[in-house]
Amino acid sequence: MKPRAGEVVASPRARGLTLAAVGVAALAELGVLNQWAFAHVALHDGGIILYGAERMASGQVPYRDFFHFFTPGAIGLLAGLYLLAGTSVGTSLLAVALLGLGIALGVALLAQAVELPPGWAALAAWLALNASITWWPTPSHHWFASLAALVGTLAGVQAVRSGSVGWSVAAGFLLAATVWFLQSRGVLVGLLVGSGIVALRRETLRPLLAGAAIAALPALVLVALVPLPTLWQALVVFPLTDYPEANRAPFLALDLLPSAPLVDEGRKQIQVLLQLGFLWLALPGLVAALALATRRRASGIALATLAGIGGVLSVLYRPLAGHFTFVAPLLVVPLVWVALQMSRQWPLARALALALAVVHVLAFAPLHEAWLVASGQTVAVPTPRGAAPIGTAVDAAAAPGALGRVASQVLARTAPGEPVFVYPTLPAYYFLLARPNPTAYDYLWPGENPPAHFQEVARDLERLRPRLVVLDRSSADFGLPPGVSEARASYELMNATFDRLYRPVLQVGFLEVLELR
Repeated sequence: MKPRAGEVVASPRARGLTLAAVGVAALAELGVLNQWAFAHVALHDGGIILYGAERMASGQVPYRDFFHFFTPGAIGLLAGLYLLAGTSVGTSLLAVALLGLGIALGVALLAQAVELPPGWAALAAWLALNASITWWPTPSHHWFASLAALVGTLAGVQAVRSGSVGWSVAAGFLLAATVWFLQSRGVLVGLLVGSGIVALRRETLRPLLAGAAIAALPALVLVALVPLPTLWQALVVFPLTDYPEANRAPFLALDLLPSAPLVDEGRKQIQVLLQLGFLWLALPGLVAALALATRRRASGIALATLAGIGGVLSVLYRPLAGHFTFVAPLLVVPLVWVALQMSRQWPLARALALALAVVHVLAFAPLHEAWLVASGQTVAVPTPRGAAPIGTAVDAAAAPGALGRVASQVLARTAPGEPVFVYPTLPAYYFLLARPNPTAYDYLWPGENPPAHFQEVARDLERLRPRLVVLDRSSADFGLPPGVSEARASYELMNATFDRLYRPVLQVGFLEVLELR
């Protein structure tokens, strides 16, 4: 995007200082955030990635040796980090810091590429960081996918601007590689941004396709290791049928975000209102950005907006307010660009935009995490994988100190490396306690997983008879749609299996530890 008459283009020194400031601020913020990163999200959904990566690092192949319904990029990279730095809580927190730093710097670079002034570029990076990974502080496939899409879009902007074959190949590679982290985001963002690049510069088509072909090469290895019908079922059929069916929700309904219960009521309401405001403004803001970019022939912001639209479409399978934070890094640059254009035309709009940004930063910046640590509202639970920082308000959903008490029982009653079974969806326990899952299913919910999965697990428990089962009664039937006989049968099958093979030895709130009879 060429600067308009009268605009001042930032110097290389100003750009460099902006990136340095963004990097330092991001690392400082993420360092504080990591003091309570193993809260609810990491123990439940986040554990799918943590333990999936551990399985992969130990030599297991996803889809063949254990069930996984996302493409394997996230667990593959995290597995590599485990092999380099060790399978530990510290390594997982390092992954969060690296992802957050990458998101902040990626947004700042994209903002600079579309000629946002240094202060606005820094603001965009700060907003993106605070509206995204700070709400879900775990090395999720969502963060890998959004970061890849962000960098791929940045490469696309450079390809259109320069006409460089190298940038075009890089854009094709990165946009296609996004599919390796999350199918829906990769396909939607890749198609939209890729089409935009070709529409703006037709000669980029072949280099784009060449880059995408390079990114697709690992699929040959995957197909050689896993039968194609198994891959199709796990990566296409399950995400398009079972998964969205069990994830239905009203559009932008509140799914109270992870930090909300950890702060006082007034601050919580401010955060929720700002989050909803950000999301409701995002949709018309993207339309305005695309219309304005098209009228002004601003190719860079047009591509960034297409990436944002693809990101929004990729989370519509579960359109809860919190899930839109997964694509916040793709939304911020177009929205800040529109705010800047408005502020140049209407001074009052500039003051309003800056005021909203300041309020947003004050409300979203995780300064309250420092207070949580200082006031004892997080505890470091000792585990074989290192001290896991747990928010006590979250842990209290089961009972005060639930993880610690369950961990002590499991570790006392089993030998290191001895399998235990955790049901239905606390896969982080396998990771934290260093006790493997004897079955192929780390995530098993009635109403979401098909009956065949439950039948296989019941047979495995009958055959292998692991000494202990950790059972979360609060979510054992969480995904159970009323009146669905298939889901009810699966729920009852698991209960009957537990009753026949096991007896309770500990109950902490909703959590139970069962021992083999």
